[in-house]
Amino acid sequence: MKAIRIEPVIKDGQIVLLIDIQCDCGNNGLISSQTGKGEFKQPVIMGKSVPNITLSCKRHGCRKKYVLVSQGNHLHIRSKG
Repeated sequence: MKAIRIEPVIKDGQIVLLIDIQCDCGNNGLISSQTGKGEFKQPVIMGKSVPNITLSCKRHGCRKKYVLVSQGNHLHIRSKG
């Protein structure tokens, strides 16, 4: 990944991080496995029981994936393929 933009917000009393990852190919607004939508601000709720979110690059020929793993007080982001 080339860059990550993180915007913390509070929604309904929960900390939510709005994440935008720029893929190695330069594309951003990646597609979420949860919603099926490509957005520049993918919402990630902080917490240990939150399911992982996979963001996929939609650019033809790239198809890289990035996994967002929410923890109690932090977030892991890893490249997958």
